Amino acid sequence: MQASWISPSRPIDYVAERARWQALSGPPGSPSASSLGKPPANATMSDRQAYVLAVDDDSTILRMVELACRPFDVEVSLRVASSVHAAIDLAKRLRFDMILLDNELEGVRGWELLDYLRPQLAGQAPVVVYSGNLDARARAEYARRQVTTILEKPLSPVALGFWIRQSLGL
Repeated sequence: MQASWISPSRPIDYVAERARWQALSGPPGSPSASSLGKPPANATMSDRQAYVLAVDDDSTILRMVELACRPFDVEVSLRVASSVHAAIDLAKRLRFDMILLDNELEGVRGWELLDYLRPQLAGQAPVVVYSGNLDARARAEYARRQVTTILEKPLSPVALGFWIRQSLGL
């Protein structure tokens, strides 16, 4: 599987992007998937809660990831980790359906953390990597690990939301 690359051609207006996402998520108080009762045992991903781990040492990016997860028809249970150690701890306790991963974390490259996290994921969970500066070696490492896609910073909430939805089959 070859990673795809998205690079915005113009600066991102985060206020406008947030307003668009809020408009898509419906009016306040509208029913969410979690308020409609538990799905049946044979539920597909689109019928049940999706568990997503976002790993980044930048709190602004983590907040944007939270905003990107809001408008989905199903509930996305997002867990954020602002450090490598927090990500490892979460992965030991929970099974994730998807990982959103920054390329550079506290002197550790994203693929190094991914090597540790992969065996603790639910099946072949999709991985979306993002970076502001990805060299040829990093691209090769992620291609070897068959990540779902690689997004370039600055991240667009729309592009991020698209890849979350696409990767989880929502």
